[in-house]
This record gives sequence, structure tokens and C-alpha cells, in this order.
Amino acid sequence: MKSALKSIAVMSLFFLLLACSSNRLSRDEWELKVNDSISLWQLESVKKVNTFRLDSWASLGEKHLILRTSPSKPYLVELDSRCPQLHFARALMLDQAMSTSLDAGFDSVFTAQEPHIKCRIKTIYPLNREQDKALLALDKQAAED
Repeated sequence: MKSALKSIAVMSLFFLLLACSSNRLSRDEWELKVNDSISLWQLESVKKVNTFRLDSWASLGEKHLILRTSPSKPYLVELDSRCPQLHFARALMLDQAMSTSLDAGFDSVFTAQEPHIKCRIKTIYPLNREQDKALLALDKQAAED
């Protein structure tokens, strides 16, 4: 019995240390790195994307994500508040005032796992493909550090 408890304690400690040693960005690190990129690139926000149809998306922590209408048309989206399940979500849903546009201040995103938690879109920044790739690489850089 003592041996089994000792094994459980050792395994628990191992998994705790493994979780703490993860090189993934924390939510604060994500926010800082994305905000630094916005400043560095001097991105200018748009109030609305008129012809918007979601093609793909990628999470950048809990407060930012990239939405694409095509592989060559990415948008960096900043949310009003943290959207906790965003980084782990398999599917993203949009709550749009108009089905053909994306409007900052009015439209929201939510996940299939948490459909009752809607995260309002605060700001939309058009990106080029290089900026899209650079933002996605932030997490990979952290894993390499």
C-alpha cells in the first residue's frame, strides 16, 4: 500500500513538473507579443470587413486570433476580453449582425464547447501573409527557446 501511494506521489510530481516546464506562451506572454507586433508593424485597424466569409482561423492566446477569408486574406482580431476556451477550441463560431460582413464592436466569436460565452470583437487589423506567418510562429519560437 505504501509503495502504491509513493508511486502515485512520484508520478503526480512528475506530471506537475512536466506541465510547469512547458515552453508554450502564457496568456500574458501571448498578449504582450501580439501587442508588440501590432506596434512594430504599425497596423491600422478597420471598423468593418465588408465581404467576410470565414475560411480558417488560428488562436493567438485568449484575446487575439487570426481569421482568414482565404489563405491570402488574414485579419488579426482583438477581443474585448479574454476568451478562455479559444486556445483549445476545435471549432470557432461567429455571431454576426450581417452574415456577409465582420464588424468590430458588434460581432462576436464563440466556441462550440462554450456556446453561451460570446467574446465581442474589439478591433480588426488587416494582415499580409508574412505578418500572418510571423504571428503564428510566436508560439513555435517559445518552444524553441
